[in-house]
Amino acid sequence: MKLHHATTDDGLKGILSTGVIETRWRCTLDDGSVIEAVWLTSSPDGWLRMTDSVGAKATTHRIEVSLPDDEVTSWAELKKDPLLPSAMARQYDVTANMHGKRSDPDSWFVIRRPIPRHEWIQIRRIADDLLVWPEEFPASRA
Repeated sequence: MKLHHATTDDGLKGILSTGVIETRWRCTLDDGSVIEAVWLTSSPDGWLRMTDSVGAKATTHRIEVSLPDDEVTSWAELKKDPLLPSAMARQYDVTANMHGKRSDPDSWFVIRRPIPRHEWIQIRRIADDLLVWPEEFPASRA
């Protein structure tokens, strides 16, 4: 499944230096267990205007990844988890709907593990769609 992860300039520096998109989102469920995940979207433009409403730093780069379908969970499925705090589910749906089709909740996904470099397809700068990675020599992707 091809999906997209957006990050800031600082986030990209860390991702490129470690070669891994880490699980930065953590949610404590009602039973005390914790979900750690990477947020993704099926829409290449899905993150462009999200930052204003959630108070996050501006996203500057989009990382396209290819992941096994069976390891990815849609937001629609995740929010059905009876242990997910219901206030969180409502907040995420409201945030998505504020931005219309660009952030449709049905286009959101999570994967509950880090995403290593070998699953990356490309990285583009959002402002001008400039290809940032892979560089000239794709063999360096390994």
